[in-house]
Amino acid sequence: MKIIVTGASGFIGREIVPFLKKANAELLLVGRDTDRLKSLFPGDRVTSYENLEMEARGYDALVHLAVMNNDESKQISDFRAVNVTLLETVLNSARAAGVKTFINTTTLHASQTGSLSSYAQTKREAEDVLSRTDGIAVVNLRLPAVYGSTFAGKLAILSKLPAFLRPIAFQCLASLKPTVNVNLVAEAILNSAQ
Repeated sequence: MKIIVTGASGFIGREIVPFLKKANAELLLVGRDTDRLKSLFPGDRVTSYENLEMEARGYDALVHLAVMNNDESKQISDFRAVNVTLLETVLNSARAAGVKTFINTTTLHASQTGSLSSYAQTKREAEDVLSRTDGIAVVNLRLPAVYGSTFAGKLAILSKLPAFLRPIAFQCLASLKPTVNVNLVAEAILNSAQ
């Protein structure tokens, strides 16, 4: 299986790339800073967004992880530039290259129409763009807070606790807020890419 991953240098990307490689997926990692990608994933194939269409030919699926997250304090135009405009650019490149499936990682917050955060609003806008897309299969993975070997985002506070307290604190938080292990996300990506 040949899978393209955008945003591989982010938390979820750094966690799922090894999982996908273990599943024998051939990867193409895409980002703004190809040198950073090369240092994080030595030996893996990397490219820029500008070269994506040319490099993506022959790939089965593209996993779009690139995002401006809800922990950023930026203007809505900044969120829109990453969460909508970049998504559209990547989608068009993937479709033009003949990629079969576009897997968009989004958030549970996108389904909450009352959520006024710029993050949730722009993720909803991105889903609207994808709903009008043809010529490529689209899968939206609506994720709750994601955790893996470390914690990030709103769960990052757990990393500041002593190691023996982290599991207890995590269980308390997980009982109040939906969470998912990054390995389940990786499995969903592999299933969607087939």
